[in-house]
Amino acid sequence: MTQDRKPWRDQVAEEMTRQIEAGTAPWQKPWRAGEVMTGPFNPTSGKPYRGINRIWLDMQGHEDPRWLTYDQATAAGAQVRKGERSTTVEYWKWTERQPVRDAAGNAVLDDDGRQVHQESQLTRPKVFYARVFNAEQIDGLAPYKAPELDQNPVGAVADIFYRLDETVRDAITGSLTPTELGFIHDQQDRAFYDPVRDNIHLPEPQRFKSDYEYAATALHELGHATGHKSRMDRQFGPFGSETYAREELRAEMASYITSRSFGLGHYPERHASYLASWLKVIKEDKNALFQAARDADRIATWILEPEKRQQIELEMKAQRKGEAMDKAEEKQQQEAASDQKKSKIWLNVPYADKDDAKAAGARWDRQHKSWYAREGVDMAAFSKWRSAAAPTAADSLSPTEEFATFLQQHGVILKGRPEIDGTWHRAPLEDDKAGAKSASYRAFLDGRPNGQIHNYKTGQTHMWVAGGPAPTPEELSALKSQAAATSERRRQELEATHAEVEKQANDLWDKARLRPSTPPNRGYLNSKQVEAEGLRFDPELPVIYVPMRDIDGRLHSIQMINEDDGTKSFMKGGRMQGLMHVIGDQKLMEKGPLIVCEGYSTGGSLSKLTGLPVVVAFNAGNLELVTKALREKYPQARMAVAADDDHKLEGKPIGNVGMTKAAAAAAAVGADLIVPPLRPEEKAKGLTDWNDLYVERGEFFAFEAMRKAYPRRPQQTQKLDQENKGPGFISRTMGRVKEGMGL
Repeated sequence: MTQDRKPWRDQVAEEMTRQIEAGTAPWQKPWRAGEVMTGPFNPTSGKPYRGINRIWLDMQGHEDPRWLTYDQATAAGAQVRKGERSTTVEYWKWTERQPVRDAAGNAVLDDDGRQVHQESQLTRPKVFYARVFNAEQIDGLAPYKAPELDQNPVGAVADIFYRLDETVRDAITGSLTPTELGFIHDQQDRAFYDPVRDNIHLPEPQRFKSDYEYAATALHELGHATGHKSRMDRQFGPFGSETYAREELRAEMASYITSRSFGLGHYPERHASYLASWLKVIKEDKNALFQAARDADRIATWILEPEKRQQIELEMKAQRKGEAMDKAEEKQQQEAASDQKKSKIWLNVPYADKDDAKAAGARWDRQHKSWYAREGVDMAAFSKWRSAAAPTAADSLSPTEEFATFLQQHGVILKGRPEIDGTWHRAPLEDDKAGAKSASYRAFLDGRPNGQIHNYKTGQTHMWVAGGPAPTPEELSALKSQAAATSERRRQELEATHAEVEKQANDLWDKARLRPSTPPNRGYLNSKQVEAEGLRFDPELPVIYVPMRDIDGRLHSIQMINEDDGTKSFMKGGRMQGLMHVIGDQKLMEKGPLIVCEGYSTGGSLSKLTGLPVVVAFNAGNLELVTKALREKYPQARMAVAADDDHKLEGKPIGNVGMTKAAAAAAAVGADLIVPPLRPEEKAKGLTDWNDLYVERGEFFAFEAMRKAYPRRPQQTQKLDQENKGPGFISRTMGRVKEGMGL
């Protein structure tokens, strides 16, 4: 959808260039301190417009930030005035909503009998356009009321610096505050960010016209600091370079967004000198404008919404890595094309020597599956691998060796040989933190050996097919025997490890306390508002022990929860699959109803809200194994699975794990699915589960939410409600009800 038959992006770039030249682009205009300006948003969905759409809509010159489609205005009982012209916005869709089906291909339904859907990542995004109208172009809408300042803007900026990590002096308040940035006042009339030392340099506050201008300047430099390699990992260039101009463009856009959101005012005259360099960048590459707007939006979100920082940093690092991989692949293709014009000197490199050969300058030929050196290089470094002839099938690596090379070429770290047994195996990537496993691989030996790698950081899947002829029946039999032997050996090793951890777990459990070591007015359980049901406590440390038992009650391992900060961990090497912890009366489980959930605190809240036995599965990946074990032991029991809503992962490669895994577990055993009805503002706070909802809303309103989310509740709990004798808060007095309602 375009106007004047010209591509939308061309229109935006041309208008932006015109406004920059005239000095009227949104971020070039000053804004008075003390007035909060909300960015463009859709009042129907409640969502703000992001990236270039935010800037583009601001460029239209309207003071009202509300923008709606024609149909949305009509649905609101309003009418777009005749003759008003719409403004086009662009949407990029990275995920697609698809119906969830069980293993048999049947549709998975929710409690109301409706199809359950999940978001799946698209290989390439889809682009959509929509026409919107400003509220000033629409009759029948209530007047817009701008939000009022709820705190001093300067103090709000000080709070931003308070939330960062290492100790420095904050000149706004003169107090010692935590920040991971060096915040240094050593300048006369300039402010800048030093990305090498990670320091912000500013003049003393009294050199500014007002505290507002000082805070706005500090905020602008913090925008630059978000690009440090430990945060969003952007490129910084020398003064006057194209890279420098791009960074100043995105930082000024971000400063415009954040300063107005705080009510600080906006002071663009300090950055007017960059006008020529901005224009040069945009005229040479119009996409630079859209990239700057996208990055500015992320910078502003990083500053304004601390809970989203980790997600943004991971997105940016994955994006940079993807860009680097694209460049490396392009370079490799260019070199390969060049190599076609030259003779290759083939090398016979054993698998154990591959790293040495690569370091010496050897290259890998994907077609022949062999190493080579380019003609004209000094062959002294390759003398021990010199081969007289081009590789044949006999010279090629075995499928296992070839797949190992393929894995390592894609950044997967292996300990020994890869498993080729047709099942998925997790493995770390080169840039993973300790203990992380961000890759998964599997391979098959049937027919021509083949396999794949999935990178959870980038969302990419890489396919592998062995080169050369398919293995002979004898070779295939030998490979399968070898794989089976390796698999059996590892199974035995895993069983031995599980047995040792089981012994350690039982020793810990026997020595543990029945009461916590921390005072009752603090600690994890108090903050989560749940009781210690079936738990024990470390005799010396502030650590909670949650037993991990199998369906028959045998203790195999222990989950440990730090009472002070809620950090959770499991015994290293211990079994996880199919283990659980039961809250409530286990005698009621035979016929049910019972509920299965992920974490202990969620289970504690569900027990209070329903009075039913609740089974804790510890994580989303274990839900289906636990529900199947329960179904096998209690075939007649009615069951429900309470999902965690991992909404922050929607649109990411891994997806909303809590919802999809819970839906699969419920479908596998014919259980109900219970989803916490979180409001947008609760999701914005990072709330995900029933315990979060319980703590946020209080018992009374959490119970009302449960009644609506689980309408087909068992008859016995409905009867408890009717008799006003339900568990916990159901038997409260009217005074407690009024208290819960805030009356």
